Amino acid sequence: MIERFGHDKIRLVECPVCGRDLRDKKVSFHVESHTPTDFGLSPKGVIQ
Repeated sequence: MIERFGHDKIRLVECPVCGRDLRDKKVSFHVESHTPTDFGLSPKGVIQ
């Protein structure tokens, strides 16, 4: 889920993988705790 603020800014407020509330957290640190496969992606360097 995203939240709009200002004219042209949005932020991720809920993790699309696990549903954790991200309003009071640094999103990049939380997303880093997941693997690419959690998001439906291939691991880095692997072409499928």
